Amino acid sequence: MARVKADNLIPQTTLGYHGAIEAIAGKALERDDIVVVVGTRGDRLIVDKTHCSSERLTTGPFFVVAHDAPNGQMVRCLSYKLIRDVEISAKEGALAYAGLDGTWTFKTPKANATCVGKVISTDEGKALLLAPGLM
Repeated sequence: MARVKADNLIPQTTLGYHGAIEAIAGKALERDDIVVVVGTRGDRLIVDKTHCSSERLTTGPFFVVAHDAPNGQMVRCLSYKLIRDVEISAKEGALAYAGLDGTWTFKTPKANATCVGKVISTDEGKALLLAPGLM
């Protein structure tokens, strides 16, 4: 069984985040994608986009991608992130679920419904708190 070195687990101290990992992108990833750990390569974790139609991609440790990353490259994954720059039509308190290919949706999927966030109020209005590993 592979061991993950402690230097690959990074304190998520910037922008008020807590708990982050450096992982290898299993496919091309975009900022704010929801990802799940799917394996290891040496002492590094491999992450892939969640997908509500796959049980393998809706179970396990989840994270939010901090920046774009091509397939096979290192990517920083956050335990949670506050998304302010999107239009949110859902009511405050509405839950967000893992959707298709790393996205999130406010509609409950028919199978493998995995909660990844919640609409909250902020000083500027509504925002989406993505906290897939904490929900």
